[in-house]
Amino acid sequence: MKNKLLALLMAFITLFGLVSCSSGPWIPNYDSISFESLDKTTECTPLLYKVTDGKGAVLYLLGSIHIGDERTQSMPDYVMEAYDASSYICVEANIVAYEKDVAKQMEDLKDLLCEEGKTIKDYLGEDLYLPARKFLQSRGLYNAVYDMYKPALWSSLLDEAVSSYTDLESEYGVDRFFINKAAAEGKEIREVESVDFQNDMMNGFSDELYRLMISDMVYYPKSNVENLLSMYETWLRGDEAAIEEMLKIDYTGAPEEQVKLFTDYNKTMITDRNVGMANKAEEYMADGGIGFYIVGLAHVAGEGALAELLRGRGYTVEKVS
Repeated sequence: MKNKLLALLMAFITLFGLVSCSSGPWIPNYDSISFESLDKTTECTPLLYKVTDGKGAVLYLLGSIHIGDERTQSMPDYVMEAYDASSYICVEANIVAYEKDVAKQMEDLKDLLCEEGKTIKDYLGEDLYLPARKFLQSRGLYNAVYDMYKPALWSSLLDEAVSSYTDLESEYGVDRFFINKAAAEGKEIREVESVDFQNDMMNGFSDELYRLMISDMVYYPKSNVENLLSMYETWLRGDEAAIEEMLKIDYTGAPEEQVKLFTDYNKTMITDRNVGMANKAEEYMADGGIGFYIVGLAHVAGEGALAELLRGRGYTVEKVS
């Protein structure tokens, strides 16, 4: 959710100049990284489940992705038929409404400011700060104002730097597409979580975890771009087995302290949220009717995800194609 604040932040920093990078640790040559354009021949056939309770309530469960290209704007018939049959949609958070609330965004940005007397360098250390800054500069994303903000914002900035090597944009996110469509048609939009919930969660992660995540993006940008492209390709194909394989985590060879950090992160980010999303799905299904439930792909398929959880709670879950 933090990346939704970036456009607003940038609007307030036009008077600040860019800062050149000084000598320091080894810094990858980010300008040398290049990728071929995405294969645009892959059709959009995302994973969709139909959940029923045997009493007439139906919930269509769509695995979403928050970044994409023009193909997310032309969903296949089986997805659109499910959407059209639904009287309401559910999304993790109504990001479109949030982006219109400038006062709320400015208030949330305050939570990302460094502690008094500190800058981001105090959180990252010079050996990580310098290459992180260089990465942002190489993608035209750095401004001196960012030094006033905590690692959570830098993590989002670096996510954007990674995605800038591709043709994928957040404007083509699946949740955004359906929020805009539902709003234009007057269809009810419900939230599974909320912006505040997601912001609090991201602000709650430790500086140690963010340093590890930022280090990975800074020193291994090529593999991060490759993973992003592979993830999008897998989402497009909607191959259930491939999705489940993609979501498996291999900690082989990782130091014990890193394994603990990422295990705790995945519990908060995925496992615990899956339970909350399943509870919310049951709550909405108890009202009866037909709904269209859109949450991130990692929450839909695989071990401990919504399809499995809802089956375990007695619902019928079938793949739609």
